[in-house]
Amino acid sequence: MTEQELVVGETYFMVTYPDSSMRTPIIITYEYLGKNLLDSEDENPAPYYFRCLPAFLPESTSAGADWSEKFPELFRDWGEDVPTAFQADKLEGFCTIEGLVADLAKLRDRLRSRS
Repeated sequence: MTEQELVVGETYFMVTYPDSSMRTPIIITYEYLGKNLLDSEDENPAPYYFRCLPAFLPESTSAGADWSEKFPELFRDWGEDVPTAFQADKLEGFCTIEGLVADLAKLRDRLRSRS
């Protein structure tokens, strides 16, 4: 995924694996919020902001009040109440639904070939 492919409000996926066998995928769902949402004095700010959409919501919320006040349309309904920021080099780990399906098909084929 490149910066040019990202669309604010669209859903993207990241597939990771908990161990070197790469047999069990962990699929993380994100909504893209935009680039450089905050003025930062940090020398290397992580400019790409995403909202993680977890499988389950916690029963209580954390420090998201500031974010929901600053971006009321972005931090409501389902999802974590604080954004996750990534550097440009991490964008390559994101994919669309089509990319997710392709990644899972490759995993299926790899697992079948091991049997």
